[in-house]
Amino acid sequence: MAGQSRKWMILVATIWIQAFTGTNFDFSAYSSDLKSVMSISQVQLNYLAVASDFGKAFGWSSGLALMHLPLWTVLFMAALMGLIGYGIQWLVIRGVISLPYPLVFLLCLLAGCSICWFNTVCFVLCNRNFPANRALAISLTVSFNGVSAALYTLAANSIDPSSDALYLLLNAIIPLLTSIAAFIPIIRQPSLDPLPPDAVQRDNVIFLLLNFVAVITGLYLLFLSSAATDQMSACLLFAGAIFLLVFPLFIPGIVYARDWFMRTLQSSFHLDRSGFILVDEADLELHRELSMLDGSSMPLLINGNESSTWGKSEGCCGTVIGKDQLVMLGEEHRAWSLVRRFDFWLYYISYFCGGTIGLVYSNNLGQIAQSLGHSSQTTALITLYSSFSFFGRLLSAAPDYIRAKFYFARTAAVSITSELFGPNSVGVNHNILITNIPLGSLLYGLAAAIVYDANANNSSNAVSMATDSVVCWGRRCYFWTFLCWGCISLLGLASSVLLFLRTRPAYDRFEHFQETPAFIYIPRIKRIKIFIFWLDTTVATEKNNNSSHRVLSRVLLGKKNLKFFPRLQVTNGKGARWVSQTTPFGNEEETTYLDFGKQQQHNDKDGCNVTSPRAKVGVRPARSQAAVTLDFESHHQSEINSSEAVNEFPPCDMSYSEYTPCQDPRRARKFDRDRLKYRERHCPSKDELLLCLIPAPPKYKTPLKWPQSRDYAWYDNIPHKELSIEKAVQNWIQVEGDRFRFPGGGTMFPRGADAYIDDINALIHLTGGNIRTAIDTGCGVASWGAYLLKRDILTMSFAPRDTHEAQVQFALERGVPAMIGIMSSQRLPYPARAFDMAHCSRCLIPWFKYDGLYLIEVDRILRPGGYWILSGPPIHWKKHWRGWERTQEDLKQEQDAIENVAKSLCWKKVVEQGDLAIWKKPINHIECIKSRKIYKTPHICKSENADAAWYKDMEACITPLPQVSSSGEVAGGELEKWPERAFAIPPRISSGSISGITSEKFQEDNELWKERVTHYKRIVSPLAQGRYRNVMDMNSYLGGFAAAILKYPAWVMNVVPANSNPDTLGIVYERGLIGTYHDWCEAFSTYPRTYDLIHAGGVFSIYQDRCDITYILLEMDRILRPEGTVIFRDTVEVLVKIKSIGDGMRWKTQIMDHESGPFNPEKILVAVKTYWTGETTQKPS
Repeated sequence: MAGQSRKWMILVATIWIQAFTGTNFDFSAYSSDLKSVMSISQVQLNYLAVASDFGKAFGWSSGLALMHLPLWTVLFMAALMGLIGYGIQWLVIRGVISLPYPLVFLLCLLAGCSICWFNTVCFVLCNRNFPANRALAISLTVSFNGVSAALYTLAANSIDPSSDALYLLLNAIIPLLTSIAAFIPIIRQPSLDPLPPDAVQRDNVIFLLLNFVAVITGLYLLFLSSAATDQMSACLLFAGAIFLLVFPLFIPGIVYARDWFMRTLQSSFHLDRSGFILVDEADLELHRELSMLDGSSMPLLINGNESSTWGKSEGCCGTVIGKDQLVMLGEEHRAWSLVRRFDFWLYYISYFCGGTIGLVYSNNLGQIAQSLGHSSQTTALITLYSSFSFFGRLLSAAPDYIRAKFYFARTAAVSITSELFGPNSVGVNHNILITNIPLGSLLYGLAAAIVYDANANNSSNAVSMATDSVVCWGRRCYFWTFLCWGCISLLGLASSVLLFLRTRPAYDRFEHFQETPAFIYIPRIKRIKIFIFWLDTTVATEKNNNSSHRVLSRVLLGKKNLKFFPRLQVTNGKGARWVSQTTPFGNEEETTYLDFGKQQQHNDKDGCNVTSPRAKVGVRPARSQAAVTLDFESHHQSEINSSEAVNEFPPCDMSYSEYTPCQDPRRARKFDRDRLKYRERHCPSKDELLLCLIPAPPKYKTPLKWPQSRDYAWYDNIPHKELSIEKAVQNWIQVEGDRFRFPGGGTMFPRGADAYIDDINALIHLTGGNIRTAIDTGCGVASWGAYLLKRDILTMSFAPRDTHEAQVQFALERGVPAMIGIMSSQRLPYPARAFDMAHCSRCLIPWFKYDGLYLIEVDRILRPGGYWILSGPPIHWKKHWRGWERTQEDLKQEQDAIENVAKSLCWKKVVEQGDLAIWKKPINHIECIKSRKIYKTPHICKSENADAAWYKDMEACITPLPQVSSSGEVAGGELEKWPERAFAIPPRISSGSISGITSEKFQEDNELWKERVTHYKRIVSPLAQGRYRNVMDMNSYLGGFAAAILKYPAWVMNVVPANSNPDTLGIVYERGLIGTYHDWCEAFSTYPRTYDLIHAGGVFSIYQDRCDITYILLEMDRILRPEGTVIFRDTVEVLVKIKSIGDGMRWKTQIMDHESGPFNPEKILVAVKTYWTGETTQKPS
């Protein structure tokens, strides 16, 4: 609800911006004064008007700025341009400064450019926040551009009615003040989910009310602004105008508060569809695919023997109208193909001979009024002109309201450009179109100025001013100009009519495809194959009707393509609907449907209502219809290792709310405490496994979004204050009301993690791209890893589940990578040569004990040339030994022992400064092997597999590095710098050390995942909106999924199943990504509710014969956050079983086609965990 209300605040903010930045009409308000002060001719004044219009041609620069700068920055840059452009001109008119003509020309150009920058900001805000109604949002906001002149007139009259120059000062200052007012709504833009049908209806009502208020505002300014007879009345009227601009803020609240009443109204007015958008991009995409399938013969009708063709014309006029006619809407036109289209030049001429003349007229309005002796009424004329411009712009949305009755193109230029020449190229194409503005301004304005000056030079029509400029008086000053403009306007009208006739068939065809069920609309040829065969096998059950449908099937498909596909569900005897791509989020790609009309019904063998096969068949983009799922279950059955059927899994007791099965403190007490082995993984036996759902705490809230989550988390999600008390002095965590705050402090960095990292950066370069992956041993709440993220360093933080309650849980709640883990007797679950940097900040690991076993393990996982950073005891012991409550001798002995172990590992100490000491691992082992004559221990390991790490004991020997040919060569291959590293060929592949994986396969995998993620964005809409932060890939292979979503504010835990062949986790790390080994027959080393999105590709095919998949799904439910998402990829047989179990786990599930189409045997299942919480009084299950 908060996100929905914030989007309306943003809409009102764009209205304010447009209302106070529409300075197009203001030039004529001060042009006469500017001409007089600068002593210039009418022709020179025209060039200044052209400069303002020419500035709009540089509007593309705002789009370029948005590629690199935040939206609010672009907004304030626009305000700054206006402040400079108009403010300095005001100083010129007031006589404060004097500038040469070229500089004033540049100021006019800068001021004109600022208008386009403001417009771009408004367009982007409308597109982002109103994807379903962007056309109406843009039409509404842009219309307020027309009331600027009226508002400025009232504002100027309320301050100083006698000063025309005040217009310029207001033009400079008010847009800046408006930008400041709009700043907070803009920076708090919500991430909006796709709207359900009832929300779409509510939005429709709000837009109707907003447009009604807009009309009242326009009428108020049109009729009452001229009633300001004195300064006081002008103040009152201006206050009324401001109230009308603020009033839209209250409309959404009223509608939300009266939601029940609005539903009643909607049922009366039949606002049951989102009809405000005329043509959206999804519709255009489907339309284009149809065209490609059937060439120019677009329609395929099945309705008796009827067929029709759009746009047939005969004769000379027919040739002009029909030649090279636009076949369909939305076809993409690049710049070169655009300028070769006849339709584009008709459009260009219509604009050039129509709207551009209106703009030039507004630029000359001051001189027109002056020549007729109405100089005192100039502002009133400008107000009148701009008010009618307001209503004209508002009228551009009319087709969206009445499309149920009439269907024609909008008058808004941006919308028409998108519809006729493609939405993807609209930015470039529209900028080509608006080149007519400066061109028309120059030509029309120059012609008008020449006529003006020619009449002014006639003594009977001229009046010399105190300056060198001459003013023309009389009707003849603009008579011939108006006559020429009128004739040119007729040419524009003729061009518009011709464009209408040429494009009408495309609009008719598009509407026909959307609204008429009596045809086969084929957006994807594979869809229609499935559909027709289903029609053949399911509906056509009457013998005398079977033959006609089999003929139809074979004509469309061919006999060899008649394969078996899942049957679709038939509903209520009146028709059937198949939503081929429906997600649990409610967004649907397309709907295949049957319309049986009033045919005779009968029952098939399963009891479904069907009719005779004379059905109207169609496929069309889905709107708000309820989804009907694909029925796979009756056709895909197999034996899969799973528990007995459970209709619905009960919730576990609340005492299990933070249950970590393999790190359960209660179970851990049974195990050996030597070297803290009891804190390692100890998973429950099969008879101890839970068949219930782990509950979320009462009052659980959706975690805050990144980057806000780095600094704050909800207290109700992790209700533990122990760390805030125990570590209060060290600034780990603080409780502030209903949330935790993470100041970034730590035991060894009281000034904060950011300052601590800066200290490290002063010793070794962190930001050059050489260091990408890091590991933090004993991480606390992972502040070190959290602040490294902004330096593009991805840190695997781990800590045991111990007396520091829920420290890893806090880290993951913050959106920082972390795992439960400990350095004890077993290897860390990471491959050799994985991390660029390892870190220990008073992590309490006894590095010098057990023959340096733990440092030897760090050496295994560090890449050649990697760094180990140690802060805290015993570093800088001479200063801190009293505070550490240890003797100097003890601390010196510990540091000496660590130094000796590091030397025996062939590490080089880089620096020791302050509380930091840093060592560097050698880039190869040439010298290290030679040094074994001096250091007998540890010896070089003889083990063949250095990557093996799942339940494998640590070894007190040095993991050997790959062989090299010279002392300067990096063992295993040198890595590229980040971010090139993510897609460069990893050395493990280029060297051929991973059997069966080649450079070509790696590149193919990257391309495959680009395609898959593009598909995921369509079916899992929150992915594209950046809602997921903590992501897990349960079977990551080469890390392609993680690499493909790098542009989103997410990190991915790449899991490679233990004992996989080939073992690819080393490749994942060489790409600059992180991950771990894991066996999915056991629980993962994390807390409940720690991941937003889980990707499971082929996981259950791997494990279905090894363990019970029910427990794997319950484990996924444990680690998934409420309202989190799972994407499964597997065979239909496996997914059907997963869906059955998932439905009993309170998941919303849907099986969907593979991205390559329905013929691929692999399918996709999307599941969303529903929101529910436990109760404190809940009894054990």
